Amino acid sequence: MIENKAQVLVVDDDPDICEVISCALVDLEDENVEIITSNNPVEALEIIRTKNISVIVSDIKMPEMDGLALGNEIRKFDNDLPIIFVTGHQELCTITKALSLRTYDFILKPFDKNMIVKSVDNALRVRSRRIEELNLIRKIENFMGISDESKAQKLNYRERELYLDRLIEELITRASKR
Repeated sequence: MIENKAQVLVVDDDPDICEVISCALVDLEDENVEIITSNNPVEALEIIRTKNISVIVSDIKMPEMDGLALGNEIRKFDNDLPIIFVTGHQELCTITKALSLRTYDFILKPFDKNMIVKSVDNALRVRSRRIEELNLIRKIENFMGISDESKAQKLNYRERELYLDRLIEELITRASKR
Protein backbone atom coordinates (compact mmCIF):
# COMPACT_ATOMS: atom_id res chain seq x y z
CA MET A 1 0.00 0.00 0.00
CA ILE A 2 1.34 3.44 -0.93
CA GLU A 3 1.18 5.91 1.92
CA ASN A 4 0.15 9.46 1.09
CA LYS A 5 2.74 12.12 1.71
CA ALA A 6 1.89 15.02 3.96
CA GLN A 7 2.13 18.25 1.96
CA VAL A 8 3.55 21.49 3.32
CA LEU A 9 2.83 24.61 1.28
CA VAL A 10 5.32 27.49 1.62
CA VAL A 11 3.93 30.84 0.43
CA ASP A 12 6.11 33.94 0.06
CA ASP A 13 6.35 36.50 -2.71
CA ASP A 14 10.15 36.32 -2.39
CA PRO A 15 11.37 33.16 -4.18
CA ASP A 16 14.59 33.23 -2.12
CA ILE A 17 12.61 32.98 1.13
CA CYS A 18 10.60 30.07 -0.28
CA GLU A 19 13.88 28.37 -1.16
CA VAL A 20 15.40 29.01 2.29
CA ILE A 21 12.34 27.60 4.06
CA SER A 22 12.17 24.63 1.68
CA CYS A 23 15.84 23.87 2.32
CA ALA A 24 15.25 24.12 6.06
CA LEU A 25 12.44 21.57 5.76
CA VAL A 26 14.43 19.14 3.63
CA ASP A 27 14.85 16.73 6.57
CA LEU A 28 11.07 16.42 6.79
CA GLU A 29 11.00 15.25 3.17
CA ASP A 30 12.81 12.12 4.33
CA GLU A 31 9.84 11.55 6.69
CA ASN A 32 7.30 11.31 3.87
CA VAL A 33 6.61 15.04 3.57
CA GLU A 34 6.38 16.89 0.26
CA ILE A 35 7.30 20.58 0.18
CA ILE A 36 5.38 22.74 -2.31
CA THR A 37 6.15 26.43 -2.86
CA SER A 38 4.20 29.33 -4.28
CA ASN A 39 5.20 32.97 -4.78
CA ASN A 40 1.61 34.04 -5.29
CA PRO A 41 -1.04 33.78 -2.54
CA VAL A 42 -3.89 33.61 -5.07
CA GLU A 43 -2.18 30.64 -6.72
CA ALA A 44 -1.53 29.19 -3.24
CA LEU A 45 -5.24 29.36 -2.45
CA GLU A 46 -5.97 27.31 -5.58
CA ILE A 47 -3.31 24.77 -4.55
CA ILE A 48 -4.91 24.50 -1.10
CA ARG A 49 -8.33 23.89 -2.66
CA THR A 50 -7.08 21.22 -5.06
CA LYS A 51 -4.45 19.37 -3.02
CA ASN A 52 -4.51 17.79 0.40
CA ILE A 53 -2.27 20.35 2.12
CA SER A 54 -1.32 19.49 5.71
CA VAL A 55 0.41 22.72 6.82
CA ILE A 56 0.79 26.24 5.43
CA VAL A 57 3.91 28.34 6.03
CA SER A 58 3.18 31.85 4.80
CA ASP A 59 4.58 35.34 4.78
CA ILE A 60 2.13 38.06 5.78
CA LYS A 61 3.11 41.08 3.68
CA MET A 62 2.65 40.15 0.02
CA PRO A 63 1.24 41.98 -3.02
CA GLU A 64 -2.17 41.12 -4.47
CA MET A 65 -3.28 39.24 -1.34
CA ASP A 66 -1.53 39.35 2.02
CA GLY A 67 -1.07 36.32 4.25
CA LEU A 68 -3.87 37.41 6.59
CA ALA A 69 -6.35 37.53 3.69
CA LEU A 70 -5.06 34.12 2.57
CA GLY A 71 -5.61 32.77 6.09
CA ASN A 72 -9.10 34.25 6.18
CA GLU A 73 -9.97 32.56 2.86
CA ILE A 74 -8.60 29.24 4.13
CA ARG A 75 -10.75 29.43 7.27
CA LYS A 76 -13.86 29.65 5.09
CA PHE A 77 -13.40 26.00 4.10
CA ASP A 78 -10.90 24.51 6.56
CA ASN A 79 -11.04 25.34 10.27
CA ASP A 80 -8.19 23.03 11.20
CA LEU A 81 -5.44 23.59 8.63
CA PRO A 82 -2.38 24.73 10.62
CA ILE A 83 -1.10 28.08 9.40
CA ILE A 84 2.38 29.22 10.39
CA PHE A 85 3.14 32.84 9.63
CA VAL A 86 6.77 33.79 9.04
CA THR A 87 7.15 37.55 8.85
CA GLY A 88 9.44 40.47 9.48
CA HIS A 89 6.54 42.65 10.63
CA GLN A 90 5.96 42.88 14.36
CA GLU A 91 3.04 45.31 14.56
CA LEU A 92 0.62 44.41 17.35
CA CYS A 93 -2.34 44.83 15.00
CA THR A 94 -0.87 42.31 12.54
CA ILE A 95 -0.11 39.79 15.30
CA THR A 96 -3.63 40.19 16.72
CA LYS A 97 -5.22 39.63 13.30
CA ALA A 98 -3.03 36.57 12.74
CA LEU A 99 -4.01 35.09 16.10
CA SER A 100 -7.71 35.69 15.37
CA LEU A 101 -7.29 33.26 12.46
CA ARG A 102 -6.30 30.53 14.94
CA THR A 103 -2.73 30.69 13.66
CA TYR A 104 -0.69 27.67 14.66
CA ASP A 105 2.56 29.65 15.03
CA PHE A 106 3.99 33.08 14.38
CA ILE A 107 7.73 33.19 13.58
CA LEU A 108 9.64 36.43 13.14
CA LYS A 109 12.29 37.02 10.48
CA PRO A 110 15.17 36.57 10.65
CA PHE A 111 14.33 33.08 11.80
CA ASP A 112 16.25 30.10 13.07
CA LYS A 113 15.99 27.13 10.70
CA ASN A 114 15.39 24.75 13.60
CA MET A 115 12.45 26.84 14.81
CA ILE A 116 10.66 26.45 11.49
CA VAL A 117 11.41 22.73 11.29
CA LYS A 118 10.12 22.15 14.83
CA SER A 119 6.99 24.22 14.25
CA VAL A 120 6.13 22.46 10.97
CA ASP A 121 6.86 19.03 12.44
CA ASN A 122 4.59 19.74 15.42
CA ALA A 123 1.88 21.17 13.14
CA LEU A 124 2.01 18.00 11.01
CA ARG A 125 1.47 15.90 14.13
CA VAL A 126 -1.45 18.08 15.23
CA ARG A 127 -3.04 17.89 11.77
CA SER A 128 -2.67 14.12 11.76
CA ARG A 129 -4.34 13.82 15.19
CA ARG A 130 -7.20 16.06 14.08
CA ILE A 131 -7.79 13.93 10.99
CA GLU A 132 -7.73 10.76 13.09
CA GLU A 133 -10.22 12.37 15.48
CA LEU A 134 -12.53 13.33 12.63
CA ASN A 135 -12.35 9.79 11.24
CA LEU A 136 -13.17 8.37 14.67
CA ILE A 137 -16.18 10.69 14.96
CA ARG A 138 -17.42 9.55 11.55
CA LYS A 139 -17.07 5.89 12.55
CA ILE A 140 -18.97 6.45 15.80
CA GLU A 141 -21.65 8.46 14.00
CA ASN A 142 -22.05 5.70 11.41
CA PHE A 143 -22.22 3.04 14.11
CA MET A 144 -24.86 5.05 16.00
CA GLY A 145 -26.86 5.74 12.84
CA ILE A 146 -26.18 9.46 12.80
CA SER A 147 -26.30 10.52 9.18
CA ASP A 148 -25.19 14.19 9.41
CA GLU A 149 -21.62 13.56 8.28
CA SER A 150 -20.86 17.22 7.77
CA LYS A 151 -21.56 18.32 11.37
CA ALA A 152 -18.20 17.31 12.83
CA GLN A 153 -16.29 18.79 9.91
CA LYS A 154 -17.87 22.21 10.45
CA LEU A 155 -16.77 22.33 14.08
CA ASN A 156 -13.40 23.71 15.09
CA TYR A 157 -11.11 21.27 16.85
CA ARG A 158 -12.08 22.35 20.38
CA GLU A 159 -15.78 21.99 19.62
CA ARG A 160 -15.05 18.67 17.92
CA GLU A 161 -13.33 17.35 21.06
CA LEU A 162 -16.44 18.16 23.09
CA TYR A 163 -18.67 16.61 20.44
CA LEU A 164 -16.54 13.46 20.44
CA ASP A 165 -16.77 13.27 24.24
CA ARG A 166 -20.58 13.52 24.02
CA LEU A 167 -20.71 10.84 21.33
CA ILE A 168 -18.58 8.48 23.40
CA GLU A 169 -20.73 9.10 26.49
CA GLU A 170 -23.87 8.37 24.47
CA LEU A 171 -22.29 5.26 22.98
CA ILE A 172 -21.38 4.00 26.46
CA THR A 173 -24.89 4.76 27.73
CA ARG A 174 -26.44 2.84 24.83
CA ALA A 175 -24.09 -0.10 25.35
CA SER A 176 -24.82 -0.27 29.10
CA LYS A 177 -28.59 -0.46 28.40
CA ARG A 178 -28.17 -3.59 26.28
